[in-house]
Amino acid sequence: MPPGKATGSLDIQRGDKVSVKCISSSDCTRARLANFDGCVVVAALESRELISVGAGEITNYSSAARRAWASRPERQAGRPRATVKDRVAVTLRVDRQLWQHVRALESAGVLAGRTEWFTATLRDENTNWHWLSDKLGRTRP
Repeated sequence: MPPGKATGSLDIQRGDKVSVKCISSSDCTRARLANFDGCVVVAALESRELISVGAGEITNYSSAARRAWASRPERQAGRPRATVKDRVAVTLRVDRQLWQHVRALESAGVLAGRTEWFTATLRDENTNWHWLSDKLGRTRP
């Protein structure tokens, strides 16, 4: 058995995300584990086709994640949590030269970040868009 592979009981559960090695012409195929009888794995491919392979023919990503969580549950993994949770994703069309200038200022360290700069610009009392809030009878942000 290759180094790093478990030699004891296999941690295989129904619904696990796996990669099936050596399926036809492709090197590996993603699948979900449908059944396991101790030796043979039945996996549902993304095409919903069921295949049967030996337990050694899969890479079990879910099992790896469970082992990692069990060994170091305090470890920060994945995307870091945002410090400000009350944000909305917005798509804007901006003149290319203006945006390149903003990105250059950010790269040079003049701006801490585009999001913070843009929010501060919109909140600036000197920005002329506040007249719209007054016309709508709404309070300013």
